[in-house]
Amino acid sequence: KPGRSGSAVDVASSLGSRWLYPAWLVLGVLFVPVIEEFLFRSVILNRWAHKWGLRRAVVFSSLLFAFGHRGVIWAFIVGMALSVMYIATRTLVVPIVYHITVNALAEAGDSIFRWAPGASALEGALGAHGVLLGMASFLLGAVPVGLFIIRYWPARDAPIPYSALPCLKRVPPG
Repeated sequence: KPGRSGSAVDVASSLGSRWLYPAWLVLGVLFVPVIEEFLFRSVILNRWAHKWGLRRAVVFSSLLFAFGHRGVIWAFIVGMALSVMYIATRTLVVPIVYHITVNALAEAGDSIFRWAPGASALEGALGAHGVLLGMASFLLGAVPVGLFIIRYWPARDAPIPYSALPCLKRVPPG
């Protein structure tokens, strides 16, 4: 059933070639997280932190991040966690590795339900139980990620990552 989730499997299926799947998989699992982390954490979060403060920047950059993803609520929670990881470690490496891991697990799960022998029968058999399984997975993932966000939420006076860069210094008006 291509086109349902927007995953690499769906893109390859809609183009009519399973050979495109590895290319889309590499793009979606490896390159997109690097680009998104650079854009949302390094550029947007830093710029908005200088403009509105670090905490607001975390929330609003995570909202913007979420609107570009399916599963907006989960993407918002993950965006918050990625922002907090970036602030706590002051490097993009940790959020990039986490983002790659999340994308890889999502694609692996999607692939199992799409291409495995008997997958459509399994998906049909799960029916409403599949929704419950999805909700349980969401909660199991959201609880530790939420606890991480609470534990490492930046203090009011937390330094903005890379705030020493001259190009990011706040210029007084006038």
